[in-house]
Amino acid sequence: MITTDNIQTFLNKTLAGTDIFVVDVLVRPGNKIYIYIDSPGNVSIDDCVSVNRMFNEHFDRETEDYALEVSSPGLTSPFKVPQQYLKNIGKRIKIKTKEGAFISGQLIAFDNNKIIVVENKKIKGKVHTSEHILNLEDLTETRLEIKF
Repeated sequence: MITTDNIQTFLNKTLAGTDIFVVDVLVRPGNKIYIYIDSPGNVSIDDCVSVNRMFNEHFDRETEDYALEVSSPGLTSPFKVPQQYLKNIGKRIKIKTKEGAFISGQLIAFDNNKIIVVENKKIKGKVHTSEHILNLEDLTETRLEIKF
C-alpha cells in the first residue's frame, strides 16, 4: 500500500539537490494520489511531468493501481511549508493567527520559522504602518493576497 509517508520520503530523496520542493501529498480513497510541488521560481509543466515520471518509475502501477496528479498548489492555496514563505518575500499575504486575528500586509522576511509582515491600515484618512513579527506556529493560515 502506498502511504503519504512513503511518497513524502521518496520525493524528498528524489528532489534533493533540485530547486523543487514538496508542498503537500494527499492519498485519497481509490489510491488517488495528489502531489503538489513548488520552487523558488515558477513550476513548469515539465517539472510536473518529471516528478510524475520519477514517481511512476519508483512505484509499480501494476501492483498498486493508483491514479496520480502532480501540480503546483495554485495561487489561492494556503501555505503548507516554510519554503513558500521564502518564495513569497516581497509579496502581499493574508494571515490568520491562532488567536483569531487577521493580518494583511507585505511579507518582508522569513528566518528561523519567524516572518516579518508590514501592514498598512487606513484609519481616518491616514495610513498607519505596523510591523508584525510572527512565529509560524502561531499562525493557522497564510495565503497570497491576490488583487485584481
